[in-house]
Amino acid sequence: MHKGIGAAAAALVGLCVTQGAHASVVYNFEADAGTGGSYVQATGGQIVVTDAAYRSGSLTRNYTPGPEGDPFTGTIEDPYPDSPIIRAGVSISPNGGTSASPQSTYFVLAQKTLRTTLRFREDGYLDGSLYIFGIEHNFRAYGQGPYWRVTDVNSDYFTGTGHCTGNYVDPCFAGTGRWVVDEDTIPVPAPAAGLLGFGLIGLAGLVRRRRALASG
Repeated sequence: MHKGIGAAAAALVGLCVTQGAHASVVYNFEADAGTGGSYVQATGGQIVVTDAAYRSGSLTRNYTPGPEGDPFTGTIEDPYPDSPIIRAGVSISPNGGTSASPQSTYFVLAQKTLRTTLRFREDGYLDGSLYIFGIEHNFRAYGQGPYWRVTDVNSDYFTGTGHCTGNYVDPCFAGTGRWVVDEDTIPVPAPAAGLLGFGLIGLAGLVRRRRALASG
């Protein structure tokens, strides 16, 4: 094969492999500085969903222990193997915050709850709600586009502090912010695989023409 053709083929294959290299879409929480309560402040966070969930445009899940939650679909080692949510959580100062990974063993062993409704907007923001409850920490977050609130924060860390207790009588407000997509993780359109096929067919035709000219 001619060097130029070989290089073009390698570049085309490399492009398609690179485009399909990741398998999840990441949203990072950008907290508004100085908007938290008197004691707690949201400092960041991350939601990771599958490519398929992102392409569908939205998702709703209720991973709650017991009959009221989405049915358990796996094993202790892999409790929700088909979960569209890989990981979700918010970092909160001073107690560290909390997160939940439905596909991890710890998620079940810690009797975590993850309830969420998300809509993936074309402008890179999220609409919806996120609630994570664990043995030691929990919080709620909800909003639309660039306007989200992190509230009802509760943690064993607060015990004896004299500050908010994190329940509905004395809730902890942790501030505002927004979920923003990491553009490097947005999946390419499905026809990328077709691009590879058509590209290789075109290169094969070019090889045949060069060989015909050379033999003539």
